[in-house]
Amino acid sequence: MTEEKLTEQRDGQNVIALRQDGKRRWAIASAWMGEKSTRFLYGEYADKLAEYEAIGTPEECRAAVEKQKADKELESHDEKHILKSCLGLMQEMVNDFAEWYRWQHGEDSIEELDDEEIFCIRKTYIRIVQELFLLHTNHSGGTSTREKCEQLGVDWGEEISFDWSEEE
Repeated sequence: MTEEKLTEQRDGQNVIALRQDGKRRWAIASAWMGEKSTRFLYGEYADKLAEYEAIGTPEECRAAVEKQKADKELESHDEKHILKSCLGLMQEMVNDFAEWYRWQHGEDSIEELDDEEIFCIRKTYIRIVQELFLLHTNHSGGTSTREKCEQLGVDWGEEISFDWSEEE
Protein backbone atom coordinates (compact mmCIF):
# COMPACT_ATOMS: atom_id res chain seq x y z
CA MET A 1 0.00 0.00 0.00
CA THR A 2 1.49 3.29 -1.08
CA GLU A 3 0.51 6.76 0.12
CA GLU A 4 1.40 9.98 -1.60
CA LYS A 5 1.01 13.22 0.36
CA LEU A 6 0.02 16.33 -1.57
CA THR A 7 -0.16 19.29 0.82
CA GLU A 8 -1.71 22.61 -0.16
CA GLN A 9 -2.95 25.64 1.77
CA ARG A 10 -6.72 26.26 1.57
CA ASP A 11 -8.55 28.88 3.64
CA GLY A 12 -5.88 28.83 6.34
CA GLN A 13 -5.98 25.05 6.64
CA ASN A 14 -3.52 22.54 5.35
CA VAL A 15 -5.16 20.04 3.09
CA ILE A 16 -3.52 16.74 2.47
CA ALA A 17 -4.80 14.74 -0.42
CA LEU A 18 -3.81 11.14 0.13
CA ARG A 19 -3.81 8.66 -2.69
CA GLN A 20 -4.20 5.21 -1.33
CA ASP A 21 -4.25 2.28 -3.74
CA GLY A 22 -5.10 4.67 -6.57
CA LYS A 23 -8.02 6.28 -4.73
CA ARG A 24 -7.85 9.88 -3.62
CA ARG A 25 -8.64 10.44 0.06
CA TRP A 26 -8.63 13.73 1.86
CA ALA A 27 -7.21 14.60 5.22
CA ILE A 28 -7.84 18.16 6.33
CA ALA A 29 -5.83 19.47 9.22
CA SER A 30 -7.46 22.25 11.22
CA ALA A 31 -4.24 23.51 12.79
CA TRP A 32 -0.58 22.70 12.45
CA MET A 33 2.12 22.83 15.06
CA GLY A 34 5.37 22.14 13.41
CA GLU A 35 4.91 18.87 11.59
CA LYS A 36 2.01 17.62 13.73
CA SER A 37 -1.62 18.57 13.34
CA THR A 38 -4.03 19.09 16.19
CA ARG A 39 -7.05 17.63 14.36
CA PHE A 40 -7.71 15.69 11.15
CA LEU A 41 -10.78 14.88 9.13
CA TYR A 42 -10.40 11.70 7.12
CA GLY A 43 -12.11 9.90 4.31
CA GLU A 44 -15.80 10.57 3.71
CA TYR A 45 -15.96 13.38 6.29
CA ALA A 46 -13.18 15.24 4.57
CA ASP A 47 -14.79 14.48 1.19
CA LYS A 48 -18.08 15.98 2.38
CA LEU A 49 -16.32 19.06 3.71
CA ALA A 50 -14.55 19.48 0.38
CA GLU A 51 -17.93 19.21 -1.43
CA TYR A 52 -19.46 21.87 0.82
CA GLU A 53 -16.46 24.13 0.35
CA ALA A 54 -16.78 23.74 -3.41
CA ILE A 55 -20.40 24.96 -3.17
CA GLY A 56 -19.43 28.03 -1.19
CA THR A 57 -19.66 29.50 2.26
CA PRO A 58 -22.96 29.34 4.15
CA GLU A 59 -23.38 33.08 3.53
CA GLU A 60 -22.89 32.58 -0.23
CA CYS A 61 -25.41 29.72 -0.22
CA ARG A 62 -28.00 31.78 1.69
CA ALA A 63 -27.50 34.69 -0.72
CA ALA A 64 -27.95 32.37 -3.72
CA VAL A 65 -31.15 30.89 -2.25
CA GLU A 66 -32.56 34.37 -1.54
CA LYS A 67 -31.71 35.45 -5.09
CA GLN A 68 -33.51 32.40 -6.51
CA LYS A 69 -36.57 33.18 -4.38
CA ALA A 70 -36.56 36.81 -5.53
CA ASP A 71 -36.08 35.88 -9.19
CA LYS A 72 -38.72 33.17 -9.19
CA GLU A 73 -42.29 34.37 -9.48
CA LEU A 74 -44.84 31.94 -8.12
CA GLU A 75 -46.87 30.36 -10.85
CA SER A 76 -50.57 31.18 -10.70
CA HIS A 77 -53.73 30.93 -12.76
CA ASP A 78 -54.84 33.69 -15.10
CA GLU A 79 -57.47 36.15 -13.90
CA LYS A 80 -60.31 34.54 -15.90
CA HIS A 81 -59.66 31.23 -14.15
CA ILE A 82 -59.45 32.97 -10.75
CA LEU A 83 -62.81 34.69 -11.34
CA LYS A 84 -64.47 31.43 -12.41
CA SER A 85 -63.03 29.61 -9.37
CA CYS A 86 -64.18 32.33 -6.97
CA LEU A 87 -67.71 32.18 -8.36
CA GLY A 88 -67.62 28.41 -7.89
CA LEU A 89 -66.43 28.80 -4.30
CA MET A 90 -69.21 31.29 -3.56
CA GLN A 91 -71.84 28.87 -4.86
CA GLU A 92 -70.21 26.01 -2.93
CA MET A 93 -70.47 28.05 0.27
CA VAL A 94 -74.18 28.68 -0.37
CA ASN A 95 -74.66 24.95 -0.98
CA ASP A 96 -72.88 24.16 2.29
CA PHE A 97 -75.25 26.56 4.04
CA ALA A 98 -78.21 24.72 2.49
CA GLU A 99 -76.83 21.42 3.79
CA TRP A 100 -76.47 22.92 7.25
CA TYR A 101 -80.03 24.34 7.06
CA ARG A 102 -81.40 20.86 6.24
CA TRP A 103 -79.44 19.35 9.11
CA GLN A 104 -80.89 21.95 11.50
CA HIS A 105 -84.49 22.04 10.21
CA GLY A 106 -85.13 18.68 8.55
CA GLU A 107 -84.47 17.06 5.19
CA ASP A 108 -87.42 18.72 3.36
CA SER A 109 -87.11 22.10 5.09
CA ILE A 110 -85.87 24.04 2.05
CA GLU A 111 -88.58 22.66 -0.21
CA GLU A 112 -91.20 23.81 2.34
CA LEU A 113 -90.00 27.46 2.16
CA ASP A 114 -91.76 30.11 0.08
CA ASP A 115 -89.78 31.71 -2.77
CA GLU A 116 -89.25 34.84 -0.64
CA GLU A 117 -87.75 32.77 2.21
CA ILE A 118 -85.17 30.89 0.13
CA PHE A 119 -81.64 32.06 0.78
CA CYS A 120 -80.14 34.04 -2.11
CA ILE A 121 -77.25 36.48 -2.55
CA ARG A 122 -77.04 38.63 -5.67
CA LYS A 123 -73.84 40.33 -6.83
CA THR A 124 -73.01 42.14 -10.05
CA TYR A 125 -69.87 41.29 -11.97
CA ILE A 126 -68.67 44.88 -11.51
CA ARG A 127 -68.74 44.46 -7.71
CA ILE A 128 -67.09 41.01 -7.75
CA VAL A 129 -64.36 42.06 -10.19
CA GLN A 130 -63.69 45.28 -8.27
CA GLU A 131 -63.31 43.44 -4.97
CA LEU A 132 -61.24 40.57 -6.40
CA PHE A 133 -58.84 42.47 -8.62
CA LEU A 134 -58.94 46.23 -8.09
CA LEU A 135 -59.84 47.06 -4.49
CA HIS A 136 -57.12 49.16 -2.79
CA THR A 137 -55.43 49.96 -6.10
CA ASN A 138 -55.31 53.16 -8.12
CA HIS A 139 -57.73 51.50 -10.57
CA SER A 140 -60.71 50.73 -8.35
CA GLY A 141 -63.09 53.27 -9.92
CA GLY A 142 -66.05 52.44 -12.12
CA THR A 143 -64.35 53.08 -15.47
CA SER A 144 -61.37 50.87 -14.65
CA THR A 145 -63.62 48.17 -13.22
CA ARG A 146 -65.81 48.12 -16.35
CA GLU A 147 -62.63 47.86 -18.44
CA LYS A 148 -61.39 44.94 -16.30
CA CYS A 149 -64.79 43.22 -16.72
CA GLU A 150 -64.40 43.59 -20.48
CA GLN A 151 -60.89 42.08 -20.32
CA LEU A 152 -62.30 39.13 -18.36
CA GLY A 153 -65.12 38.65 -20.88
CA VAL A 154 -68.00 39.31 -18.49
CA ASP A 155 -70.87 41.82 -18.65
CA TRP A 156 -70.19 44.31 -15.85
CA GLY A 157 -73.90 44.95 -15.28
CA GLU A 158 -74.98 41.32 -15.14
CA GLU A 159 -76.18 40.13 -11.76
CA ILE A 160 -75.26 36.67 -10.49
CA SER A 161 -77.47 34.84 -8.01
CA PHE A 162 -76.01 32.44 -5.51
CA ASP A 163 -78.95 30.52 -4.11
CA TRP A 164 -80.18 27.11 -3.03
CA SER A 165 -81.84 26.46 -6.37
CA GLU A 166 -78.45 25.65 -7.92
CA GLU A 167 -77.58 23.16 -5.19
CA GLU A 168 -76.50 19.75 -6.40
